[in-house]
Amino acid sequence: MAQLHLNPAHHYPRIFLDVAADAGNGGLWTLAVAALVYASVRAIEAYALWHGRAWAQWFAVLSGSVYIPFELRELYLHPGPITSVALVINILIVGYLAYGLRKSAAKV
Repeated sequence: MAQLHLNPAHHYPRIFLDVAADAGNGGLWTLAVAALVYASVRAIEAYALWHGRAWAQWFAVLSGSVYIPFELRELYLHPGPITSVALVINILIVGYLAYGLRKSAAKV
């Protein structure tokens, strides 16, 4: 924590310290696997979009829309401008991606 200049008494550094301290019960492994899956999905999406794969746009729409239920839950539990803006931005991004997908499907 000191090398990253983080105060261990604050909320987010405390979360990581608690997870690391509880590594014996598999919590750290679960977090590591979740991070690996997330990074893998983003890497596959980036590769496919960069190389113009036909399925890349579908994958981008699906991977972007996965967050919407979580953002709706967060907005329900903790309503506020930040959660509202995050939800609206994500819906706009997914909508734009879906529009591009529909537009490219119409050309075929």
